[in-house]
Amino acid sequence: GDLEDFFTAAADALSRGGLLALSAEHQNLDLEKELFEQNPEYSSICDRKGWRLTKTGRYTHCKDYFEKVNQATGGRFRVVLIEQMTPRWFRGQPVDGLGVVLLKIK
Repeated sequence: GDLEDFFTAAADALSRGGLLALSAEHQNLDLEKELFEQNPEYSSICDRKGWRLTKTGRYTHCKDYFEKVNQATGGRFRVVLIEQMTPRWFRGQPVDGLGVVLLKIK
């Protein structure tokens, strides 16, 4: 979901130079493309809020969402790393995810 409060709390808790590492499920851009092809008026979540709640009750996030939310909360971090990874498995299948590392700079 929305990570603005989380980013603010993490920035308040960390000293300058501190690291914040997290994993998130990645919004499947192939699914976004398929939905757009089915309905040309479909608006990508990556163009709107940057995250969505899935049918499984879990949130997915777009890759650029982390920089957007950082800027929206005062730019107190520098994104050190955003890398594709598998944060978990679901019914024997890997779930697309992102590993994110941020450095507190302010």
